[in-house]
Amino acid sequence: MTIKKGPVAVGGGERGGGNETTRQSSFIPPKLQAPNTWSQTKQIGDEAEDRLADWFKAQDYHVLRTHGREDYDIQLIRFIEVKHDIAAVRTGRVAVEVSFDGKPSGLTTSRADFWVFVIADDASLVPIAALRSVVASGRYRTVPAGDGLRARCFLIRTPELKRLSGTRTIPLGPARSVAG
Repeated sequence: MTIKKGPVAVGGGERGGGNETTRQSSFIPPKLQAPNTWSQTKQIGDEAEDRLADWFKAQDYHVLRTHGREDYDIQLIRFIEVKHDIAAVRTGRVAVEVSFDGKPSGLTTSRADFWVFVIADDASLVPIAALRSVVASGRYRTVPAGDGLRARCFLIRTPELKRLSGTRTIPLGPARSVAG
């Protein structure tokens, strides 16, 4: 297709085909023309929202479309499992549970997008895929832990945890005292 300023030649080109027609420079492909009615405008806007929602879904977000029921169009939801590992301050490792009483649990069954390990005054936000990857790497063995040693956990060094792909450190500040 050959496109020129001013009148536009459409057709022919290097591939042959003849039948050239001339159109005014204001030619806009039908798909890009401005809508004539509110319903056309809404339909075009809804399609744009659908395309954006699909992109976020491909990035592993949970997407809720509001379809005009709210003053926004798309709500993004992420699920987070929070682990407050008190011993990690002393041991330099976090415990990642994978089974309890011989049945899959913890990381193995979690539907969370992220696990957050609260250690002292900071939290490490870890994508579950990165955490599962390090556990599957074979670099760590499971150890009995918790509740009468009925759980099986991987112990991951906190510096390595903080270096996992996509991990973010969140400063929480000092813990508030718990009234007793």
